[in-house]
Amino acid sequence: MSIVERSNQISEPGFKLLIQHLERNYDDPSANERFAQCINSSQILTIVIFEPILKYLDKYPTDPRVHTVFIQGINKIILAGNNLSQIAYTKALEILEKNPDNITAKKFVLDVGRWHFGKLRSGKVTIYDEQAIQNDIAVRSS
Repeated sequence: MSIVERSNQISEPGFKLLIQHLERNYDDPSANERFAQCINSSQILTIVIFEPILKYLDKYPTDPRVHTVFIQGINKIILAGNNLSQIAYTKALEILEKNPDNITAKKFVLDVGRWHFGKLRSGKVTIYDEQAIQNDIAVRSS
């Protein structure tokens, strides 16, 4: 059975173990790839996976591979309410504030911001939301 086939059967503790594996094998590009395959092949995830993904982001806040894993994970969380999306957006803004010249951090804020405002608007990001994100980026990166 391939890792993709097994990923449909992975429970929440299994995803936590995958995050720990990513942390231990950070320099192994295939570890992130395997995690991404598991996330993509899963239909839905519960909110329980948010905390380990957030901790992984805390450990490597400016790494685009970690950003990809984070975005993929939060996009699959079912019943991710406004509180969860606000936490994610605030975390992205904090990363940008600590790394104001990092282009990857700016893109990450944009991606998470679109997800966050989309959650507030039933999936539809307005031009006003886009402007609010750009304003937040400008404030945090100056």
